[in-house]
Amino acid sequence: LQRAFDHWRNVYNLERPHTSLDMAVPASRYQPSARQYNSHAELPEYDEGVMVRKVDISGKLSLRGVTLKAGKAFRGEYVGLKEGAEDGCYEVWWYSTKVGVIDLKKKSITMGKGC
Repeated sequence: LQRAFDHWRNVYNLERPHTSLDMAVPASRYQPSARQYNSHAELPEYDEGVMVRKVDISGKLSLRGVTLKAGKAFRGEYVGLKEGAEDGCYEVWWYSTKVGVIDLKKKSITMGKGC
């Protein structure tokens, strides 16, 4: 099966023209990245006063005794929690990107405006 996959990969990337590439093959457009890959990415740094929680292997985090589902995409990641204007509301940050809002009254994490 692996030989068949290897053959198809070569056909797909080196021989088969693609309409989205003006009938060129993908290999003609490939360029290696100018950036060096770093397998040990820097841990996020959050502002003072931001609570930091590590998302567990099942995609969950705990806040004030409540376990919340952050999502499997964040497994093993450290997220920052900023207190919102309303009591029990927290903004969820991943590095410099706001990814959701926690509402402890509803015991949920939502995308968008939230509380």
